[in-house]
Amino acid sequence: GAKPVEALKGKASVGETVTIQGRVGGAPDPFVEGRAVLTIVGPDIPACSDNPGDMCEMPWDYCCESAEDIAAHSATVRVVDASGALLKAGLSGVGWIRGLSDLIVVGKVAQSDDKVLVVHAMGISIAKK
Repeated sequence: GAKPVEALKGKASVGETVTIQGRVGGAPDPFVEGRAVLTIVGPDIPACSDNPGDMCEMPWDYCCESAEDIAAHSATVRVVDASGALLKAGLSGVGWIRGLSDLIVVGKVAQSDDKVLVVHAMGISIAKK
């Protein structure tokens, strides 16, 4: 029942529990160092590695797409504690999470409008292909 980023962006309500799917990416470093934050990008735009013959060294940055398209198809995932405080630990490499990992995130919507979607994760898993 996971929905892609595009299906929830601007439509999900703050406080709503959602199951969202996307690939880690959207920037050269989609992780926030020392904080449990990452960016995911929905499937409606291709990563550079999805383009035949592309030799991009960082295909997770989606540099083949416009900044506007990346923003329109991305969401921020934050892992917070019971009081809502952001965890002070990075997510890169945790449970094999890396650039272009296809994730399923269950969480509560913290912010949602046409430009920004922030989900406070209650669970993160790698999607099975």
